[in-house]
Amino acid sequence: MPRSLSVNNASVVTQIGTEPIYLVSLGYTPIIRLCTNGTRSWNGYTWNDSGVEVVRLVRTEGGGQAAEIRLPNHDNAYGAVVLGKGIRDIPVDIYQLYGAEPHAVEDGEHLFSGYIDGVPSIDDFVTLSLMSGGAFVRRTPRIPLSVFLGTNMPVPGTRITWAGDVLVLESQ
Repeated sequence: MPRSLSVNNASVVTQIGTEPIYLVSLGYTPIIRLCTNGTRSWNGYTWNDSGVEVVRLVRTEGGGQAAEIRLPNHDNAYGAVVLGKGIRDIPVDIYQLYGAEPHAVEDGEHLFSGYIDGVPSIDDFVTLSLMSGGAFVRRTPRIPLSVFLGTNMPVPGTRITWAGDVLVLESQ
């Protein structure tokens, strides 16, 4: 099915070289909207220049998509967000734009929709691995696997006899 290009995108494809602008939406509360190249206004929102990098965006064998983004963490702000608010069930969307502002809504191409799947590193950059909702496997469980079993633990000092040995429980 042929796709028509917006006026802005049609003017960009005739150029010798173009570099895409990526817009990344992290579904925390409030939503964090980031841009790879300057602060942009698109689709009624401001996307802040943050130094975000879209490192990888691929199709997976399971029929979904996988992606990886890096957020600069020089002031520990993104590390604090990830560690403080967690990563479970946080939606992520990645869009692509070309050309100069103003951008119409149809100028953006929706490249990725999924969730944060893991955080391989937090140092000068926070690296987030992403997995689409249609993929077979996600490392972060979407549902609780069981209730917390720690409420029925014996108190410190309890003596347990096991195979002829006596174990005494201590607190950490």
